[in-house]
Amino acid sequence: MQHATDCVRAAICQMRSGHQSLLQAQKMASLDDLICGVAHELNTPIGITLTSSSHLLEKVCGLRQEMTEGTLSRRTFEAFLETAEQTLGLVLSSTQRASTLVQGFRQISTDREHEEPRLLALRPHMMACLHALAPDLAARQADVRIEVPTDLSFTTRPRALSQVIVALLDNALRHGFADGRAGRVMLWARQAGNRVSITIRDNGMGIPPDDLPRIFDPFFNGSGAGACRGLGLTMAYNVISHALGGSISVESVINHHSAFRILLPLAPLAERRSRRHAAVH
Repeated sequence: MQHATDCVRAAICQMRSGHQSLLQAQKMASLDDLICGVAHELNTPIGITLTSSSHLLEKVCGLRQEMTEGTLSRRTFEAFLETAEQTLGLVLSSTQRASTLVQGFRQISTDREHEEPRLLALRPHMMACLHALAPDLAARQADVRIEVPTDLSFTTRPRALSQVIVALLDNALRHGFADGRAGRVMLWARQAGNRVSITIRDNGMGIPPDDLPRIFDPFFNGSGAGACRGLGLTMAYNVISHALGGSISVESVINHHSAFRILLPLAPLAERRSRRHAAVH
């Protein structure tokens, strides 16, 4: 009997070890995909910057030579100024794109689990998130409505949740209404047992069914207008899964709507364990 028990324990330990190894392998594969995606996306703006800078340097050398030889004409100088302005514009836009990519990468890699959880009133918190996106909402003429009970509060990491809400709203504005249509975004939340359910739904273009399984992949290039989604949804998925201890799912109908549903615990795992421990004793 003891031998059988020992065998079962050994098998369980082996299964747990195998499960941890699988999780680690999946994390490494996900990290490899992320690094490759960032490197690929950075390659374009860096390449444009290098090419443009080399072109401008060549023009400067030519201009200097004509000045030395005393053959520089007004027309040539004005043409140089026009070329320099266009080239520097390309350099600026490319470096801004590279900076945006790096900032997105930093958002994903930042350890939000160090943020101390606290009791959060959800409705005013969501209103603050909308305020942060006010210029984009006005520019796209988006109608955003919130349906959240005024008494809905739970313990979570506020800054992490803010980043998720803003990222999902930004995704709706940029991709749901990429064809220029003025749309509506609904945010509603409710308590579902020992969890909080948050839904962000837009009436935009929708997501093709073939794209849904990979919608949270970094820099996923799906089909349709505005399909490259950058790192926003990847960041949201990682923050929800790790810092907030929840889950996120998506469902969509083409030319009708997309809806992201977040499920979060009413209290962090450590707090729930503490309560159970106190109840036992």
